Amino acid sequence: YVKSGDDVTFKEKITVSGGNGGDYFGFSLSVREDMLIVGAYGVDDNGSTSGAAYIYKTTNNGNNWYFKQKITASDGSAGDRFGYSVDINNKYAVVGSYLDDSKGSVYIYKTSDNGESWGNEKKIRPSDIGENDQYGRAVVLYDNRLISSAGGHDLIAQNAGAVYVHETSDEGDNWE
Repeated sequence: YVKSGDDVTFKEKITVSGGNGGDYFGFSLSVREDMLIVGAYGVDDNGSTSGAAYIYKTTNNGNNWYFKQKITASDGSAGDRFGYSVDINNKYAVVGSYLDDSKGSVYIYKTSDNGESWGNEKKIRPSDIGENDQYGRAVVLYDNRLISSAGGHDLIAQNAGAVYVHETSDEGDNWE
């Protein structure tokens, strides 16, 4: 939708080419400036509900969005739900996979060409994440910081939850 003065008009509908029932395309999404990431945790490329994320870019102030890349976890498997949570900024895209290995993981992708292509996958999981902690159920990027949740974390009490703040100072190669 586009707002002009007091008027709001429909502009564009984005669907995925080759999508299937149960993909849940659009379950999660994030837009920053000229980048859009859409999560689809039900995609079956690496097994049932292994998940995927789709990155789009606009070059004309959001009037048209162009598909750039489909991302799946390189180690994805059935039930991971990769794409359950997503966020993007002008340098990084992050994708939560809260059931990966029954613990959860967050995958970080980087662009060096203004969002035309994304690579350098980095998978992170804090050392204290345990079974059913659901790390990556929610993710947020803020500059060079990643904030991610683990709603099932049991350190204080059963399913008390935890939030992790990771930061990078070296172009995304290390997240502390």
